[in-house]
Amino acid sequence: MYTAMDARRKVLGSSEHDPEPGQNLVLTVDENIQFMAERALDHAMAKTQALNGTVVIQDVHTGQILALAIPPHVQPQSDSPHHARPVYANHAVSDVL
Repeated sequence: MYTAMDARRKVLGSSEHDPEPGQNLVLTVDENIQFMAERALDHAMAKTQALNGTVVIQDVHTGQILALAIPPHVQPQSDSPHHARPVYANHAVSDVL
């Protein structure tokens, strides 16, 4: 399901459809832009002593997400037991202000 909202949480439109078997999923995250976003986020958080931060880089013409950085930067395949599950929450996509 897809729902578009404005900043005041007014629903602008919505659509829902079942996935089509055999269709490809194409990720738009760019490895180099992602790396730079993570470095910039780390630098800004250290400089401001912020507890949390988020960087989302989107192509304004296509809407594609080119990078999405949140701390801590962990590799999904290295599921570290040292971090509790809430640490993995992606505030850019899970929280609505």
